[in-house]
Amino acid sequence: MSHLPQSKYLDTNKLGAIFSNTTSSYKFFWFSQIIKRAMQGVEVDTIQNIAEDMLISAYYLVNECKLKLGYKDELEEIAKYVYKKYSIQSNLSFGELKKCFNRNGVFEDISVLKKLEILKNNVPIRLLSPFMNREEKEKVFNERNINETNLECDEQRKHGNAIPYRFGEVDGVDNKIILDDNFIDYVENNYGILDDFDKYNLVEYLQKRNPSVPGIINKLEPATVRNLKKL
Repeated sequence: MSHLPQSKYLDTNKLGAIFSNTTSSYKFFWFSQIIKRAMQGVEVDTIQNIAEDMLISAYYLVNECKLKLGYKDELEEIAKYVYKKYSIQSNLSFGELKKCFNRNGVFEDISVLKKLEILKNNVPIRLLSPFMNREEKEKVFNERNINETNLECDEQRKHGNAIPYRFGEVDGVDNKIILDDNFIDYVENNYGILDDFDKYNLVEYLQKRNPSVPGIINKLEPATVRNLKKL
């Protein structure tokens, strides 16, 4: 499922390739949070906030459904650590989990913050990989250079192609993303398709790592949440 609706300003072939050669779960959870923000009209957010929401989204799959997210997958390791240390119920909705995480100070835990830092240093840049040529990717990834990534974003815009987001500073640190206006418009017009695209690829990914688990498509969120959507 890589064919996405066409756009005048966004190279959807490149967007459709964001999950190619994926070896860990991070991109699926990151992209899910990105399009949710675009749909809600949130143009700017910190990478920390997004990483926290990624962990909350993965928490149910890891601890309630007992799904493996991948070999040495940081999200899986953090989710298990939080469950073991804080005993937060794993079948809650996203909103309820977020309240519990905040109430228990999960995101003030040094061990959690250290592991989230690994995600923050890799995933935001790597999701943009299809939008760069080989030489650009090597330079950006080797240096983890956010400024260099922004230059490539600008270069794409010169050719009339938007990139989903660029990076910016909060308090002098490169730690926020700024969603492109054209990308926000595209998501607003195609959110359902993009959400299905993300989930379809996530399910394929999970099935390969959990071959004996049936019906993974029905395990992506708590049953209580799914039932509410049917009302």
